[in-house]
Amino acid sequence: MVTKWEAFGAISLIALLGVTGAVVLFVFLRYLPILIALVLMIIALIVIGTVLISVVALFAAGAGAIYYAVTKKPRKVSRGLKLEEAKEPGKRKEEG
Repeated sequence: MVTKWEAFGAISLIALLGVTGAVVLFVFLRYLPILIALVLMIIALIVIGTVLISVVALFAAGAGAIYYAVTKKPRKVSRGLKLEEAKEPGKRKEEG
């Protein structure tokens, strides 16, 4: 059997949860446009930052490619092999 105080406690708890839910819902709905604006602002900042970093990287890659193309690189030119320097298979060069 449920006593009068247990029923009062259960009703009070249900009322408290209902009021708390209503307050949370009211605050959420009141500040929802601000929350949406903040989330969209963060997304826009991430997108703009990514685009700016990509543009800077593109220019750096272009500058590096131009620098690499313009600078002289030493070339190794191999000297031709003379006939006397060529070894025949199976013979050793005599030291002396």
